[in-house]
Amino acid sequence: MNALAKAVSASKDGKTDSLLVKFKKKDGPIGVQKSTVKLMSELLGFNETDVVHYALSKLAKEIIPAYALDDAPLTDAEIKKIRKLSGIDQDMAMTSSLFA
Repeated sequence: MNALAKAVSASKDGKTDSLLVKFKKKDGPIGVQKSTVKLMSELLGFNETDVVHYALSKLAKEIIPAYALDDAPLTDAEIKKIRKLSGIDQDMAMTSSLFA
């Protein structure tokens, strides 16, 4: 059974999922050499697996939104309900704005 088949069968058995990583021959924008991971592990004090997890965690925070994107602006009814629930006086005039 090859490494990919083992990873797939492990996830089906309820065990921890695995991922086979093939290193690049040279460092570049979409990959690094094994020697680069080894150097990073020495500098960070991590094992090589944790270096990969650390890098993926940083990338995930960078590219995955922290919250679901809005599907549309709030309607007037929604704004009115929010103001009512928040206790904001509807007749209160705005005297300043952070963005004006």
